Amino acid sequence: MNIKLLVSLVLAFFCFIFIFQNASTVQVNFLFWSIEVSRVLLMVIMLGAGIVIGALLGSYLRYRSRRPVPQQGRPVNKDSLKTDKFM
Repeated sequence: MNIKLLVSLVLAFFCFIFIFQNASTVQVNFLFWSIEVSRVLLMVIMLGAGIVIGALLGSYLRYRSRRPVPQQGRPVNKDSLKTDKFM
C-alpha cells in the first residue's frame, strides 16, 4: 500500500473521530451578540481566521523588509570607510 494513502486514511480517521466527539453546540458571546454553533465549526472558523491573519502579517513583514531604508543625515563619504589608513 502506498505510504501517502495510508497516512491520508489515518488522518481522515482521526478527523472523523474529532468531529464526532465535538459535535455538540456551544454558545458564543461576542460584545452584544450571542450565537450557538457546533464546536467543530467554531474551531474551523478560528483556524481559518488564524491562517488569514498569519498570511497578512507575513506578507506585510516581507514587504517591509524589502523596502529600502531611507537615508538620514548626510551621505557617507566612501573614503571615510577605508580602515587601512589608520594602520
